[in-house]
Formats: sequence, structure tokens, C-alpha cells
Amino acid sequence: MLRGIDTLLASGGVKHMVMETHNTQVDVVMWLYDLGFVCGNYERQMWSRDQAALKIASIVAGGYWDVYCRFQAVTNASAAVGRKLLVPELRGTYAPGSGWH
Repeated sequence: MLRGIDTLLASGGVKHMVMETHNTQVDVVMWLYDLGFVCGNYERQMWSRDQAALKIASIVAGGYWDVYCRFQAVTNASAAVGRKLLVPELRGTYAPGSGWH
């Protein structure tokens, strides 16, 4: 479902989300980081990209975690200025107030 709204996600149209995540979904969480999100636990303790990959991969088989993700521009727009999208099919940079272009 998320891949169908990649343009909306990359534009900052979604500021926050909580999703059920299984150990087979490391690539989904890494993709969200590429779009400008940062993720963490439900208590909103945010993880670096590397921490997120390790934590998601460590979920017990058959188990899941609720992972909270927020668009980075919500709390730190200046850090995203000039950030390049890493997803090949999406191109552009972030500009405060106007999202990804």
C-alpha cells in the first residue's frame, strides 16, 4: 500500500504514521528513510537508519512491532534542505514550505 503513495510520502503530505512491522520488512523501513522519514518505537524514541535496520531484522519470526515514523521536516526542516531522494524512480530535493521537487 505504501508504495502506491510514494509521491505523497516524499512530498511531506504524510507527517506521521504508525505501522505494524515484521522482520521481513527491513526494506520497507529503509525505503521510508530514503523518502525523508525517520522511524522509532511507539514511545517515539527515534532510531538512526542503521539502528532501524537492526531492530526490524531482530523481530522474532511471526512477531511484529508497531513502528512510529515521522517526516523529518516536521521537526528539522533545515536538515532536509538539499537532501536528495535515494529512490531511483523519485527525483528531487526538499525545500522548506514547499516539500520535495
